[in-house]
Amino acid sequence: MIKVYDYYQEENKALEERFTLASERIYEIQNEAELCAPYASYVTMVASFLSEITDTWNCVATGSIYHMPLEQLQQLNHSLYADILPEHYAESYANPDYACNVFGLEMGQLLCALYAEMRGCIAYVFEQHLQYVTMAMELFLEVYSILEQEDPSAEEIRHALYYYCFDYADITIADRTRSLLDPRMAFAKNIIMQADLTDLRYLYYFGEYISENELETARHLNTLSQAKIQAMAATYTEGFRKGFELYNIDLSAKKTVNIRFSLGFEQIVRAAIRQFAQMDLDCCIYRAGVSMTTRSARGRIGYFGASANKQYDYDHRMDNALIFDKHMQTAVSQSSAAPIRI
Repeated sequence: MIKVYDYYQEENKALEERFTLASERIYEIQNEAELCAPYASYVTMVASFLSEITDTWNCVATGSIYHMPLEQLQQLNHSLYADILPEHYAESYANPDYACNVFGLEMGQLLCALYAEMRGCIAYVFEQHLQYVTMAMELFLEVYSILEQEDPSAEEIRHALYYYCFDYADITIADRTRSLLDPRMAFAKNIIMQADLTDLRYLYYFGEYISENELETARHLNTLSQAKIQAMAATYTEGFRKGFELYNIDLSAKKTVNIRFSLGFEQIVRAAIRQFAQMDLDCCIYRAGVSMTTRSARGRIGYFGASANKQYDYDHRMDNALIFDKHMQTAVSQSSAAPIRI
C-alpha cells in the first residue's frame, strides 16, 4: 500500500469549506440551462468535467483508488482524458479551431484556454493539492457569472484569467520553484519507491494519461534482471558523477539532483534514486507543467505520461500569451526572485 501523499495536508484543511462550496455549486450548474446559446453547452460540459474531478478527488483522498482493479483504473484514466483524444478532439471545446468556430475568435480563444486550465486539475487531484483545484473551480464560477450576462464580454473573461494568474503568481511560481529544489515534494518519488512495480496499476496513480506504450515499457523492464536494471541506471548516474570528477568540481557541495523521465521507466528510476543516494544526493522529481503559467513552449519538462493528443499539447503551449503583459512579467519576475523557504 502506498503511503498517501500528505505534503499539502495542513493547507488542504483550511481550504475544505471553499472547495465544498465551489464543487457543490458546480454540481448544480450541470442542471441549469438558462444561458443563451452557445454558452449553455460549454458551461454544462466544463461543469460535468469538474464534477468528475470532484469525484476523483474523493477516490484519491479516501484511498479507494489504490484498491481499484486495473480495468477500473483504465476506465477512469480514459474518462478523464477522453475529450481531448484524437477521435473526439474535432468537436472538443479544448480545440481552439472548434471553440473559435462556435464562439468567435476572441471569445473562442479565451474559453478554450479556460477549459485547458480546468484540465490541469487532473494532476492536482492526484497530488492532493486542494488549493489549485479550488482556485480553478472558483475561476470557472467567475467566468460562469460573466456568461450569465445578457451580452457576455470577452474582455471581462480575459480579466478573470489575467487576475487568476496575476493574483496567485506568488503561490504558483514559489510552488514551481520549490518542486525543483525540495525533495520533500515527493509525490512521484513515493509512488516509485513504495509501489509494487510488477503491479501495473501504479502507473495510474500519477494522474497522467497512460497508453499501451507506458504499459509495455513497464512490462518489458519487469522481465529484466536487477543487475541489468542497475547497469542501465548507472549509465547516467555514473555519468553525472564522472562529469563533476572530470571538471574537478566538488560533488559533496551538491545536495539534490533532478530526474526527468517518461512514465514506464520506474524500475530504472528507482535504481537511479538509490544510486544517487549513495552519492549523498536526494532526488527532486517534478511533473511537467499542466497550467498556462507552467507549461513550456519547448515541450514537456519533468516527468510525464503519454500525450493524449499532441495537437492539444501544441495548441495550448502558449496560452499565457492571451493574458501576458508587462505587469504580469513583473509579478512573475518578483515571485521568482523571492526567497523560497524549504
